[in-house]
Amino acid sequence: MTNWMRIAALALLLSACAVPKPVGYEGVDAGYLVVALGEVPGVRYERYTIFFARMGEKATCTDYEDPNTGFKSQRCRRAGGGAASFMAQHSPLISEPPDDFEGAEHGRVLVQPLKPGNYEFDNVSIFRNGYPVQWTFHARENFSLPFTIKPGVATYVGDFEAHGFNSGTFMLLPKPGGAYFVVTDKSTRDAPIARSRLPPGTRIDVAIPTLDQRIFVAQPLRGDPPADAFTSTTDTASLPAVKK
Repeated sequence: MTNWMRIAALALLLSACAVPKPVGYEGVDAGYLVVALGEVPGVRYERYTIFFARMGEKATCTDYEDPNTGFKSQRCRRAGGGAASFMAQHSPLISEPPDDFEGAEHGRVLVQPLKPGNYEFDNVSIFRNGYPVQWTFHARENFSLPFTIKPGVATYVGDFEAHGFNSGTFMLLPKPGGAYFVVTDKSTRDAPIARSRLPPGTRIDVAIPTLDQRIFVAQPLRGDPPADAFTSTTDTASLPAVKK
């Protein structure tokens, strides 16, 4: 074997053994957010996103008008924030990682390095491409679902399982009405997946946020909220209550 073949073989071996480094905060004190984001069979959407921010940071708001629909809204984000996002509808035209789990729920376990501190999930975005119209849903009001990131520790905040529903029809087809999330502890399934993406030896703390029924009864993170907890960039009218 020539020298260059030995070098190539060694490089291939090292790349196969290397742990992919999560993208995000790169400080030596970094902690890790671990969250599973998935979808159950039924009414499906292309992408689900959960937004978070550092607690206590002042929000910066901008006025926004959708160029396609004229729908006006105000977008508020805070410094030190980010998002966990899952592409649920796979397309050969879009490069997306394969699902981490399938069956009654399919989705991915997301790992993101963050600066230590107190954070909160505060809104969601649910996207559906119903060509020639696209829908984007989000909670009408920001909520607070807190979690804490510790130096060198991974914090698993649970599985956010999306349940989509329809509301009426559009062009004789069912019209998407939004979705709600059920937040549960599935660390037995998710922790081994997360470990494959964390630095070796990283501890994983399970810290499922406690949902306040008074806050989340009309928000997309508990049970079956009223559908008017959502607003859409193409249909701003109140939607009928969800029925099982």
